[in-house]
Amino acid sequence: MNNHLQLVHASELAYASTDKIEATVINDWGFNVDHLDRNDSQAFLATNTTRAILAFRGTEKNLADIITDCKGRKVRHSKLVGRGHEGFIDGYSSISREIDTALHDRKVKLGELSVTGHSLAGALAQLFTAMDTEFKPFETVTFGSPRVFDSTAAKWFNSGDNVLIRYENNNDIVPHLPTSLPGWLVIPVPVLKYITPTGYRHAGVRRYIDTCGRIHHEPSVWYRARDSVFGVIEHTGPLFGDHYKEHYHRLIGRSWMLLTRQAGTL
Repeated sequence: MNNHLQLVHASELAYASTDKIEATVINDWGFNVDHLDRNDSQAFLATNTTRAILAFRGTEKNLADIITDCKGRKVRHSKLVGRGHEGFIDGYSSISREIDTALHDRKVKLGELSVTGHSLAGALAQLFTAMDTEFKPFETVTFGSPRVFDSTAAKWFNSGDNVLIRYENNNDIVPHLPTSLPGWLVIPVPVLKYITPTGYRHAGVRRYIDTCGRIHHEPSVWYRARDSVFGVIEHTGPLFGDHYKEHYHRLIGRSWMLLTRQAGTL
């Protein structure tokens, strides 16, 4: 959990200015930092002698823009078995060479790299994990990430040695996009057909944050449905606040503090 607390911090920090990133990564963490930017895809790489963190930057957009970004057809790629979201693949492909160059320059070794991202950046983090065979991360942790793969690609991803943990907060809508519903079910409902393409699947494992801020490992669909109702009833914040990066950081930080108190370390 302590590592995940640093990763959720990194996923939030990726949205900040270069000065803010450097102040935190260099002065507070004691890491080196490289800023990566190509064709509107951005990330930073933080490294020290034993660890490396690759944090992709999401988009500072409202929910309508995020839904629009989640619209896209499934396409094949030479580094995927199955198909993935065209827009996400294009975004990752535009920056992949720059990432590999930075990893080479910093001499990152196997077992040192963690990858993270919030929202659409979580999709790029998943694609790096799936498609970069040279710098395989020992762990990829995303926060409020949309679906990226079709069922074939998701099964292929899970059958390998990839470790992907997806945090999903209560009524955050983005992890439910693009929809997993089959096309024949969505076509009669025009609004669903407009909002999102169909037939996507999540890879990895879910860690679900419930209405009370407790974290569950792969809870049942019935538990999540019931908790979603409670979340709507008890909701007092912004309409789409469950997706906010700051919200993920606060909830995971609180869970980590509770665990350390229970262990008698505080």
